[in-house]
Amino acid sequence: MEFNYKEKTFIFEFDADSSLETPTIIYVPKIQYPNGFKVEVSEGDLDKDEKEQIVFIRTKKDGIHTIKIVQIP
Repeated sequence: MEFNYKEKTFIFEFDADSSLETPTIIYVPKIQYPNGFKVEVSEGDLDKDEKEQIVFIRTKKDGIHTIKIVQIP
């Protein structure tokens, strides 16, 4: 996991277990992304709730996955 403060880029790499029904949940604070954010996921389904500042990722395949969050200019 890493966060580049100047570029407002967050990268999270994790080992997914597709048998789990619970999504991976990431808190995305508005203080870091005041104009909104864009999420890229290497695999899986993505839902985001900008009002609640949360991203949900549900993977369909086991293995290493990457999530990248960037600021909208």
